[in-house]
Amino acid sequence: MSAGIHFRSPLLALISAPSDSYLENVKQDRSENVSEKRRDGAYGGNFMRGIGGVLNLTVLALYLPAVVAQQAAQPVRPAPPVRPTRIGVVDFVRAISETAEGKKEFAAVQDWANRQNDALRKDESDYNVLRNRYMQEQLTAAVEARAEMERQLQERETRLRRKQEDLNQELELRRQAMLKSLGSKMQQVVQEYGRQNNYLAILVAQEGMFAYVAQAGDLTADMVKLYDAKYPVTAAR
Repeated sequence: MSAGIHFRSPLLALISAPSDSYLENVKQDRSENVSEKRRDGAYGGNFMRGIGGVLNLTVLALYLPAVVAQQAAQPVRPAPPVRPTRIGVVDFVRAISETAEGKKEFAAVQDWANRQNDALRKDESDYNVLRNRYMQEQLTAAVEARAEMERQLQERETRLRRKQEDLNQELELRRQAMLKSLGSKMQQVVQEYGRQNNYLAILVAQEGMFAYVAQAGDLTADMVKLYDAKYPVTAAR
């Protein structure tokens, strides 16, 4: 073997120096594998993204009914009521007496009182006649006759005074019964009006009780109208 020639085994030459065709085939195989991996990766990514979207929609569909049911189950709180602030005044007796029913009842009581007064005036007239007779004859009449006239005068005076007291008491009882009956109805009218119109209080006015009441605060006329509408009087046949 000459010093200037380097011998290389065919096997070592094959291993150390692959052919051009071999290298070309290897490059082609690697290019195909990379393309397949890229394609598979793209398809896999799209697939996973699609699955994720389906899962998200499924979870949302399952969650929404629960949220709606929870909101529907919560009670609706009503708005706080408006606090009443208004104050009115009613002249109760005047309101009752100015209603149609009140006028009718007052007239009936007054008619009874007038008839009793007529009978009482007749008794007073009889008493005055006896007293005048006594005044004229007391000086000339006998003792027994004068004593009899004095007894009669005392008896008639006592009877007349008791009758007058009894009539006054009866008149007051009739008046109170009338006011109680009409007043209970008027009380219902006033209470309904107060609740419907947001009144804090409606006061009963009496003479001298209030130093000042504005016209807008005097509800007497309004109560009369409401009473007549609620309790109309049937005309007598």
